[in-house]
Amino acid sequence: MCNATYCDEIQPVMYIPNGGAIAYVSSMSGKRFQKSVLPLEKSAAISTIRIEVDARRKHQSIIGFGGSFTDAAGINMAALSPGTRRKLMESYFGKNGIEYNLARVPIASTDFSTREYSYSEVPGDMKMSRFSLAPEDFKYKIPYILSAMDLTGGNLRLYASPWSAPGWMKTNGRMKGGGPLKGNVNGEYYQAYAKYFVRDFMKGTLGPMLKRNRLTKDLKVMVYDESRTLLPSWADTVYNDPEATKYVDGIGVHWYVDTAIPATVLTSVHERHPEKFILATEACTGAFVQRGPLMGDWGRAQEYAVDIIEDLNHFVAGWTDWNLCLDGRGGPNWVDNFVDSPIIVNAKRDEFYKQPMFYAMGHFSKFIKKDAVRLETRVIGTADILATSVTHQGRRTLVLVNKYSTPHVVTVDDLETGRHLRLTVDPRSIITVLWDRQ
Repeated sequence: MCNATYCDEIQPVMYIPNGGAIAYVSSMSGKRFQKSVLPLEKSAAISTIRIEVDARRKHQSIIGFGGSFTDAAGINMAALSPGTRRKLMESYFGKNGIEYNLARVPIASTDFSTREYSYSEVPGDMKMSRFSLAPEDFKYKIPYILSAMDLTGGNLRLYASPWSAPGWMKTNGRMKGGGPLKGNVNGEYYQAYAKYFVRDFMKGTLGPMLKRNRLTKDLKVMVYDESRTLLPSWADTVYNDPEATKYVDGIGVHWYVDTAIPATVLTSVHERHPEKFILATEACTGAFVQRGPLMGDWGRAQEYAVDIIEDLNHFVAGWTDWNLCLDGRGGPNWVDNFVDSPIIVNAKRDEFYKQPMFYAMGHFSKFIKKDAVRLETRVIGTADILATSVTHQGRRTLVLVNKYSTPHVVTVDDLETGRHLRLTVDPRSIITVLWDRQ
């Protein structure tokens, strides 16, 4: 429980003992970033389970980890006292928090708003002369974005995405629902939507418009922003078009069908288009089974950790959670699509609760820095454990998850340096281990 006077913290890693490693453990049994120091040995201990970290085989650079500034998150933060609200923001973005460095900003409303709205509410305004931000932006988004930028020292990357075009541009007449834009890709509605803010739309309309504008010419552009369902074919359609691909930097992927469609499709996208990044842009639990928040549930933390590791090991460059916080019902949400969140707010008591998912996110976001490079990592001797590793300025970071109720003794081998460490892995736990190249 956190309030204006108390909230648990985790200090930045300032120093790792020479010849040693630092491990942080969170577990179903209740450990939360429990810290220990481990020796790095020149000879390998005997163990049936080994994790090999090979810094000689490097892969993608990391963009970052974070969450989303939805209206629902802002509404819940606004309901807290200034002191408690500050603690919540520090928990995510502060040096003694889990140090998010990436955030998603919805363009206009989402289902996690209290109403349906766009930035162009005047039908037929093709030139966007009446374009305007909404009250929610000034009250529930921008103040918290500025706070996060301050807490990160300006080291916060933002990306924005719309849930829908304005309703008057669509065949169904409203933002809700799947109606397409009116007309054809070269028509006035597509031109208007490009002003409002994807092969043909990107190459003929949106891409050139972004590059011509001095404020947007250096933006990185992502396409797709959906689940794995249509990969890799959807990416091929855009990237294999010589005009469209020059305006596109990467692809955004949601997690909602990850258990049904293997992560190998992400590797396929990377292998076919290695110059383009892949970013996980949305995830939440409680959307399908046992809807809404499950207070204290470790299983949902494990789902996050497993998915992040699998994504990173298949060339994803970062991972973004959905709402930064929600209320006890999992909202507000104007279509009653209530889900879970790493932080749940109790405005009546002026306090908030960090779910196990919060700590799962922190095992990555706190310790894996922007521009770190993923290393080849191999788990030998068990299917219970998943692991990934990165290096940044000579520091190795290994994150592993034990999915089951059996403890394990693991030997970690740094293949480049010939150093080894012995690690006891708790049942149903997430562990981050850091050591310096020596």
